[in-house]
Amino acid sequence: MSCRSAGEPLKRHWFKPNGERTGKSHVGTALGIQAIEHHRKRVRFLPTVELVNASEQEKAQGKAGKIAEVLVKTDLVILDELGYLPFSASGGALLFHLLEPSSTSEPVSSSPPI
Repeated sequence: MSCRSAGEPLKRHWFKPNGERTGKSHVGTALGIQAIEHHRKRVRFLPTVELVNASEQEKAQGKAGKIAEVLVKTDLVILDELGYLPFSASGGALLFHLLEPSSTSEPVSSSPPI
């Protein structure tokens, strides 16, 4: 895992081993713990579908942008179970918006290929 300093280019790491029950969530958790304990990073570990659902609710309530504000202040965002549960096209668009290159968070996906 690499940790970047302010001013360094954004790096995204996608961890996608094939198969179920291969310990992907455990690896994501371990990466997050290492980032916190050894690099003093702010880490969020989120099931992808929960992030999408929260983003859709936020938009429906007219409060869009609150989740993005939290993620911008986070050094490492670990998304779990990407590709396991379906979500709407609008939810996918919101997720893409949260993870687009202009974002300052660093997503890590611990999921199988979709």
